[in-house]
Amino acid sequence: MIDLRDWLDSARDEMTAWGLATAPEDIVADEEETESSFAGRAVTLSEHSERVARKAVAFARHCGLAESLAACVERAARLHDVGKAEPRMQVLLHGGDPFAAALAAEPLAKSARAPRERAGRVLAAALTAFPRGLRHEFIAARLAERYPELLAEVPDPELVIYLIGSHHGRGRPLPPMTTRDPSPTTFELRWEGLRLEGSSAHGWDRLGSGWADGFWALARRYGYWGLAYLEAMVRLADHRASAEEVG
Repeated sequence: MIDLRDWLDSARDEMTAWGLATAPEDIVADEEETESSFAGRAVTLSEHSERVARKAVAFARHCGLAESLAACVERAARLHDVGKAEPRMQVLLHGGDPFAAALAAEPLAKSARAPRERAGRVLAAALTAFPRGLRHEFIAARLAERYPELLAEVPDPELVIYLIGSHHGRGRPLPPMTTRDPSPTTFELRWEGLRLEGSSAHGWDRLGSGWADGFWALARRYGYWGLAYLEAMVRLADHRASAEEVG
């Protein structure tokens, strides 16, 4: 039986050899997972999440969304980056220093120390053993799905989970496939008075995980353009908040 993951890895390598793929976009050291995560100063996860949530709900209300949808957008924005609490991601955000990551009072969303060049980013990713394709937003989506207390006051929890996972433009309708992780991590996160237990093995990338079914259900519920419109609220709030943090 052909292993689909091995086949995709082989195909990607062959495309690279022929010059058809210019960069390994799925590894953690891609542009979004590194450059957008370095603000020139350390920004905690709680600080960044609060800023993004404020912007998202402001966008939603100024665009005339119903309060029920504005609540979903705000909730997704507040939870969008909780997957960055994954230990290897924290090491990356602490400049590759595992001791600094372990001793930090709370998780970071943005790092003060950015690698100077692409080779440095790839090396940092290799040192932290982050499997190719693993995305923090899908770890966050699984946390939200696993703890319904986080979504108790929103009218459409399924929408919130989807908006969390799609806030970097992936998961429409399939999340990126992750290479095998020989040492998947588990972690704890204190969030809004709850003790959350997360894992890098989020499972959304598996066929039959239900992610694609959820996408199509939401597309029928809100319309293709309506769903994309709601995604834009969260994604642009994240962009604007990140730009302010960079200064």
